[in-house]
Amino acid sequence: MFTRYKRGYKRYGNNTTKIIWAILIFCLLIMCFCGYKIFVATQEYNQGNNVYEKLAENKSTDKQIDFAALSKINSEIVGWISCAGIGLDYPIVRGGDNNYYLTHLFDGTKNKLGSIFMDYRNNPEFQDKNTVIYGHHMKNGAMFSTLMDYKDQEFLNDHPRIEIDTPNGPLTMKIFSGFIVNTTEFEAKCQFANNVEFMEYINKAIAQSCFETRVNVKPTDKIVTLYTCSYEYDGARFVLMGVI
Repeated sequence: MFTRYKRGYKRYGNNTTKIIWAILIFCLLIMCFCGYKIFVATQEYNQGNNVYEKLAENKSTDKQIDFAALSKINSEIVGWISCAGIGLDYPIVRGGDNNYYLTHLFDGTKNKLGSIFMDYRNNPEFQDKNTVIYGHHMKNGAMFSTLMDYKDQEFLNDHPRIEIDTPNGPLTMKIFSGFIVNTTEFEAKCQFANNVEFMEYINKAIAQSCFETRVNVKPTDKIVTLYTCSYEYDGARFVLMGVI
């Protein structure tokens, strides 16, 4: 192709072709890079899921947890959390801080799935007024992702309890509140100065709940708080609370 340019003609077709090819190659490289990142993420998800599926084999036929066997893999195990029919079935660990298990599986492998873990400030035997347990909200449905379903009243009605097995015996978490907050609105408190402060905390949680229940929490009760990310806005968290 030619264009008029004062004296004679100037050819520009070759330059245009080079630019088009450069753009196509650049786009292809971007697609390859994105595909590689997706492949790596998928492999990591699969690795984490395989680890936890294998750990579930430490359940006996009557669904009792073999804590002796699990403690040989990780001595920081403090319990096992589960709820039939919703895909929640994981060991609970407690580390020396609230950072390590964000990026490490139960067996110590570094992985973005992390672990379900108890707040390091808590008594490992669930003796505090509020035992706080954290877990990721993974987009592949793993870890605490299923807790998002508790934003719906009907789902809560169908699954009002979550089971927590411990080396000292089973606990049942009767859910009484679930709500979305940002990181500055809700303090995951483990201890309270007195029963009045505790009940103020409980009443505030119930007032902002996504659903209603008939579960009553008394000043002498102990509770468990499950804490995970939510994606309504930056910094959103979903909090699910139950009395034990």
